Amino acid sequence: MASAAGALALVGSGEYLSTSLVLENSLVESGRRGRGESARYYVQIPTASGHESVDRREYWRNLGASAASRIGIEAKYLDLQSRSDVLAADAGMLDDIENAALIYFSGGDPYLLTEAFVGTPLWSAIVSAFTRGASLAGCSAGAMAFCSHLVEFRSMGRHSRAGLGLIENLQVIPHFDRMHLASRVPSLAGKSWWEVPTLGIDEKTAVVWESASGWQVVGSGAAYLFGQPEEERIVAHAGGALSLPDPVGSHGA
Repeated sequence: MASAAGALALVGSGEYLSTSLVLENSLVESGRRGRGESARYYVQIPTASGHESVDRREYWRNLGASAASRIGIEAKYLDLQSRSDVLAADAGMLDDIENAALIYFSGGDPYLLTEAFVGTPLWSAIVSAFTRGASLAGCSAGAMAFCSHLVEFRSMGRHSRAGLGLIENLQVIPHFDRMHLASRVPSLAGKSWWEVPTLGIDEKTAVVWESASGWQVVGSGAAYLFGQPEEERIVAHAGGALSLPDPVGSHGA
């Protein structure tokens, strides 16, 4: 019998911050329940920040280590900045993934992140760990990359690129409130705006999937789901549920 998949979080912003402590702690606890004694690590994957400076990447590394320390779990930072790095992942990195309570993809460039991981053994190992109980989270670029489609911001979703495909028939727009899109929600309803169903997630807000409860909104903001032009938009706040596709492979083979 296949083990239950872990929790999956699509985060609008705020990875590693104190305001995300409750969310990240819950993800670690879910991973510990799913993986048992093997769940020893809070794994940071910073690939989306590969275009940033060394100093900036070190800032994110230290911030993630502080977040793990607050939770009381060891941080493992996988220094993967490019596709060549991902393809060269060694046995130690695979072991870190296998023994993770939480695997966290932080923000940056979603196109770089997707191109680095698509079709790689390391991505397969991450998906396998998730489907066997580890928690998996993506913030901003990470949330975007997990989906079947990546928003092309120049066309605002009318055209898309392929994502990593963990969630089918969906694309995500993070930082939704900061982009001043939330105030335009009424004007977007009923228009052929999105190529596929599109989920806007406010900053300091996440949409979290668990096998027992489906997709739920957590955090201080809201999530906005746009479907077909004739369908009414859906706005959900903390505690609200959303009808989204279950992650691929989350119900076993």
